Amino acid sequence: MSRTFKVTMPYEDYLAANWLMVRRNWLWRGAFRYVVFVGGLISAINLATSAVAGKLDVTQVVADVVTGVVFAVGALVVTFLWLLWCIPRAAKKAYAQLFVDGVETTYNFGETGIHIANSLGTSDFEWRHITKWVEDDRLILLFRTRLMFFCIPKNQIDAETKDALIKAMSDASVPTR
Repeated sequence: MSRTFKVTMPYEDYLAANWLMVRRNWLWRGAFRYVVFVGGLISAINLATSAVAGKLDVTQVVADVVTGVVFAVGALVVTFLWLLWCIPRAAKKAYAQLFVDGVETTYNFGETGIHIANSLGTSDFEWRHITKWVEDDRLILLFRTRLMFFCIPKNQIDAETKDALIKAMSDASVPTR
């Protein structure tokens, strides 16, 4: 049994989709990896410098590790501030280049896959070609690649259709995060 629904993509939803993607890729797992990698790298450099200088004792090791972690957290804060500035600008530019403002997109899905069509083109994907899907209170994102996604605003589809879409993806073992 297949189902069909239609949505349009306003800029506000596209921007929210980009923030959802960033949150799913960065918070918390990505932020933790970032602090561990950068903190570990800075700590290793500090420890090597202390060892070469002949000042390697317990307090110096602790100081070098704390310095590395503090630097990594500071770098993470700077990165987050950069994202606050960069994401809206990049999303606005990409949205303009996609020419989707006011374009109605039709989604038709069933147990084998999903058909997506609008005035700009048509795509057919088996569920195995959707690499993952994520959702929040506002959106469902169907990822084709790590960075390319189809965005479905939940306020434009009824709850029964949304549940059927999620069930179809779940039955097809499309991963979620």
